[in-house]
Amino acid sequence: MIAAIQTIPDDRRTITSACSRTLGIVELREFIFFYFDFHDLKRVGAVCREWNRIVTPTLWMTFNPRIADDISSTKDLNSARARSEQLIRRHGIHIRRLYCRIVDKAFLGVVVQACPYLEFMHLAFNTSPSWVSYRTLDRFFRKLPSTRLSSISIEISVPFLEFSLLWSVAQLPHLEELAIALLVKNKRDGTPGSFIRPVYYIDFLALCPSLKSIAIQQERSQSSPTRQPITFPRRLKFYELDNEQSYKDLEAALARRRIQQEHPKDYNLRTLVYNPPSLDTLTFRQIIKRSPLLTRLELRVQKHAIEKGIWSLLSTCCPQLQDLELCYRDAHERPPTLSECILLFPRLESICIHDWRDLDFSTLDTALLEHGEQQRTEEGRGHHPLKNVCLRGDSGSPLTTLLDLMKHGPSGLENVVIRMRTIYCDYGRRYRLVHYPDLKTAPWRCLHSLVNLEMATMRFVDSRQTREFFTRVQEFTALRSLRISLYHILDLAEEADMNLGPEESFGLGVCFPTVRRLQVEPKLDMGREIRVLDARMIMDCVPLVAYFECWSLPMRDSGKDVGAELRKLYPRVEIVDRRPLYEGVGEA
Repeated sequence: MIAAIQTIPDDRRTITSACSRTLGIVELREFIFFYFDFHDLKRVGAVCREWNRIVTPTLWMTFNPRIADDISSTKDLNSARARSEQLIRRHGIHIRRLYCRIVDKAFLGVVVQACPYLEFMHLAFNTSPSWVSYRTLDRFFRKLPSTRLSSISIEISVPFLEFSLLWSVAQLPHLEELAIALLVKNKRDGTPGSFIRPVYYIDFLALCPSLKSIAIQQERSQSSPTRQPITFPRRLKFYELDNEQSYKDLEAALARRRIQQEHPKDYNLRTLVYNPPSLDTLTFRQIIKRSPLLTRLELRVQKHAIEKGIWSLLSTCCPQLQDLELCYRDAHERPPTLSECILLFPRLESICIHDWRDLDFSTLDTALLEHGEQQRTEEGRGHHPLKNVCLRGDSGSPLTTLLDLMKHGPSGLENVVIRMRTIYCDYGRRYRLVHYPDLKTAPWRCLHSLVNLEMATMRFVDSRQTREFFTRVQEFTALRSLRISLYHILDLAEEADMNLGPEESFGLGVCFPTVRRLQVEPKLDMGREIRVLDARMIMDCVPLVAYFECWSLPMRDSGKDVGAELRKLYPRVEIVDRRPLYEGVGEA
């Protein structure tokens, strides 16, 4: 058994025995101790030492202490910090991934000394003043030149970004991935996108030629961390002096880099999240022209236009682009249509569009035919690789968008996520839900390829239209995951009561035999969560379901949880019962 443990890969916590039974490490340890001859203490001690030697590195590869977000007691904070430091000192040599939510100078000093093989680090600064956070990080990263640290994620509660932080991160020789989230509590802390100058991207990429992924963006903080007042003027002055010296070192390094790169090389960038305060087209063009290996681009455009020529440039300079995410919040120009993206990016596999209300998929057929002709001529194939489509934001007719995508979209579509809220009036333009006469007969091109369908925000005209749509959903032969709303269940139940006899009244009249994962969201506007009867009706429609997720509250009459009752009724199904917040419920 000890020999079998040695075959466990570093990234796994379980092992499969010869009888195809999956055993967890804790279960496996109990299995070994069960067959021990405890009269031979020498043999028991030898086996235990061998066990610790082999299994301990696997158990401590990831260190993520559980600390409450709203911890405010100084005593509790110091106790959690001391416990984390003790564990890091003891097992730091095995740690590869480290998550820190209590960050100060002493704690990071322990990390530097005890974790020589660290590869990933997540740091969260939520309570320190910005100048303390920047100074602590600057000194920390300067002490890590010889580590294997290649991926960094930072959450810092400031409305703007100092380039000194990027300069200190750039000292790491093996850095490949960088994600920085600037947390703000409300709109007064700063508007999204006002935190970084576009030229910072160019300078930072010049200092880190091996960087593969960069994402710097501003996010809304879920909690309200307390901000400590600046009461140390002497330390603040030292920070300003250190910051001034950092800028001098930075300018010297950039000057040397520019002299060395009279003929600049291409970036190694694979992922780019670009969210500047104003779209600096010149900077964006420079990044694109030197990123031929770019495979994922997330572009957030807010209240400003983007040149149309930028898309043809992106298509020419980044031929490997596979994942595209566009956020057009209050922008003056529309994003490229899905038809245009199919022609511009022949390797595109995933596209996500936020906050664009007039999506037209009626020309997809023509674009797919044209793409097929081009690819047959160039590479001898004509099938477009687009598999994932995600649409978010507000829309006057989300059902029309979904039906057009099913009717005109690519035949290999696997994942469709519709998170569009239905609006009925927008700048004087009125929308209304309409009937579709061809809903039952219109051909859907992805009947044999669609694996995941999320449409919890979809609204129908009446229960009859709901039944017609879900009757068509039964035709999907490869569907494994379905995310719907309680609205849909109640509509199906209402229509079933009218059409079925008394002996068949308990049921929805539809069946999804291929679905393994089912998620049901509540009725947000009426405060209606799922009940046991609702869950039983939808569970009877998915006979092979293995995972069921719902949002509910304890039942008023008995006080029992809906999830607990469902676990008794369906012991073989993994039941996840969540509490609805009615704000952002169902956000992926």
